Amino acid sequence: MGKAPVLIADPDSRVASLAAHGLRKAGFEVLTAHRGEDALAMLASVPALVFCEVRLPGVDGFALCENARKEPATREVPFFLLSRDEEKTERERALAAGADDLLRKPLYARDLIALAKIFAGRRSTDSLIEGDLLESPLFYLLRALTSGGRSGELSVPREKASVHFRDGRVIEASADELAGEAALSRLLVLSQGPFTLKLGPVLLRGSMSYSLRDLVTHDEPRRLRFEKAVALLGGPDVRLTIDFPGLTRELPRLPASVEKVVRLFDGKRTLIEALRASDL
Repeated sequence: MGKAPVLIADPDSRVASLAAHGLRKAGFEVLTAHRGEDALAMLASVPALVFCEVRLPGVDGFALCENARKEPATREVPFFLLSRDEEKTERERALAAGADDLLRKPLYARDLIALAKIFAGRRSTDSLIEGDLLESPLFYLLRALTSGGRSGELSVPREKASVHFRDGRVIEASADELAGEAALSRLLVLSQGPFTLKLGPVLLRGSMSYSLRDLVTHDEPRRLRFEKAVALLGGPDVRLTIDFPGLTRELPRLPASVEKVVRLFDGKRTLIEALRASDL
């Protein structure tokens, strides 16, 4: 991935420093500003992406975004405003100023990185975006998207899966025979491969309403436990072989559902392939 300049404008130097550190580790060149006038001057360098706090001293974030949209060189630069305020009027002001979205703070560094990987260098008007979950894991991607108020569909062909979100909430998910929260829970830990993100209105009624808070409180602990277990077993691509004589001795004590999963570890399937073939 080539380096792309990302502008971070935030009056809090600690917040800006932490965000810049994470983005630099991910391979991006980063510009930082703590006042609106400084950020305005940096727009002349035409950054590939802007993250801007609305309450910048001097020229505020709304005015900065309006200015960027008036200039031909920065008119199509993806521009995300950030705020701790969740009032509807603030979101309306952000969209009226031309922002791609208003993201709620605090925002995780991993989420900024996920957004940077899919939006940096693209045009603000691009509605179809392609990427790979190897670089932008689904959990962080969805957590970033639900930090704002966008709508769209994220498809993962390899998993025959899709996730629909509207106004910053996941409203439907499907993966093979699964749907709703069951499909989402599976995708958040097992999904791999290329993805397509289509931004725009979603007319689907949906069977759920999953928020950023739901992802953080319910799915993040589960995902962390899963990742820890996978690491202890040798990684997602490890091929495990069951000691079948030993398994025979343990069968009387194993539930049928557990036995079915255990038998999938035949030394041919990778750990992830075995889990994907199971009903877990």
